Amino acid sequence: MAKKKIGDKIIIDFVGKKKDSYLLGTALSLSDELGYDGEVICNEMRSGTSENLIKVFNKYFGDHVILKDD
Repeated sequence: MAKKKIGDKIIIDFVGKKKDSYLLGTALSLSDELGYDGEVICNEMRSGTSENLIKVFNKYFGDHVILKDD
């Protein structure tokens, strides 16, 4: 996985490794920075499939992060 910044957005490029746990950790870090309740967001992210996890992540952080899965 690679993380870089372009403009105001962070780009996270996954190389097929432990995407779920990485996104949960990133959600907690970004929540702290943005003043969100990270535990509530992570619980919502974990409440379904991997697709749900990504959907919820994008709901809260899509303005700040671009996810790429090459």
